[in-house]
Amino acid sequence: MYGMAVDNLVSQFAARFQPGGEDHLYFPPDGSGGIPCSYDEALDLSRDYDRAIRRAARLTFFGVLLLGAGLGVAEGLDLISTTPLQQALVLLVPTPLFFAAWRRASDMPAARFAGRAVAAPPLADHEARRIRLDALPDSALGLIVIVNALLAFSAFRDGVQRSDSLYAIIIAASVMMIIAILGARRR
Repeated sequence: MYGMAVDNLVSQFAARFQPGGEDHLYFPPDGSGGIPCSYDEALDLSRDYDRAIRRAARLTFFGVLLLGAGLGVAEGLDLISTTPLQQALVLLVPTPLFFAAWRRASDMPAARFAGRAVAAPPLADHEARRIRLDALPDSALGLIVIVNALLAFSAFRDGVQRSDSLYAIIIAASVMMIIAILGARRR
């Protein structure tokens, strides 16, 4: 799961660099115009972002794993007794650290391109949306399909009359989202 989320973040970041003129243009997420940069700068920033995000994801994952294992061992040896809230905190504590690292990595271009003049107008909303959708990995759509299949299986296994209507709402919303994404990609 972490791998797919990280791949999505990296591909979305790399999609901000678009060919323009002799080199590339960087379109910040704030919707401002394209800032000129060389191909090597775009490649370096993409590599640095990839490295920073993967490091943050690994630290978060292993932090949760080690905290959870330590808590499980301590509770198994009757050294401590935990409530479900305390157990949930083990998962939630490292999360802000990941978001702080993500934010720091996302701000790298602003620091590198500070003082450069905008060389292109901002992308139109539909064009920016198309670029983001094109950068969305197919594995994300695959995961949505798998989750829907598991929800449908669970609903039919439990009996349709007994299942919560939430199953139908989630499945329908996910199917509409997949159709919208695939439709937008074709344009």
